[in-house]
Amino acid sequence: PLTQPNEAVEDASVFDFDSSSSQFIDAGSASYLNGLSEFTLSCWFKLDTAANNNTIISDWNYNSDPFGHFGLETKNASGSTFGLRLFIKQASDAGSNNVETGGGVFTANVWYNVIFTYNAGTVTCYKNGTSVSLTTIGTIPTTLTNQDGNLNIGKFGGTLTRYFNGEISNIAIWNSDQSSEISNIYNSGVPATSYTNTPTAWY
Repeated sequence: PLTQPNEAVEDASVFDFDSSSSQFIDAGSASYLNGLSEFTLSCWFKLDTAANNNTIISDWNYNSDPFGHFGLETKNASGSTFGLRLFIKQASDAGSNNVETGGGVFTANVWYNVIFTYNAGTVTCYKNGTSVSLTTIGTIPTTLTNQDGNLNIGKFGGTLTRYFNGEISNIAIWNSDQSSEISNIYNSGVPATSYTNTPTAWY
């Protein structure tokens, strides 16, 4: 669906969102993440306008049962640039346990691949196959909760109704740490049609 990080082929495999409340995809239960000490998330995205709190993907329904595991959204927006923030949910519903990039890491209207790996509380981020520095806020749990929620593409659920304004494609989730497969997942800037290790979920 994408030929380069900044060149999208507009077809059915690219999801286009306009930040309205009807513009998200409910991908069903993410119970496959329950109690894991490792997981990996990869996605391609293009944000239309740099802004905070644009949710790319989340199964966390904030303050609303079922609660979920994680949420990935934009952060530190300034001018045309922004960063990303990944929440890893504690057993309680507190939202201060997250990692975030700096504010100038991403630019609006450019396609990117981002990969987050999680391993016993250690989180690593890769932008277009290259690692990115992260700041940790709060305490990242060493295992995910058993409070599975529905995976929403383009929405942070519950009382945090944050939506995405832009395009998202090729979301893949593994129930393991895929740090050794970053180059295979990034695939030289072309979303892969297959992976060395098959994802647990793929959209």
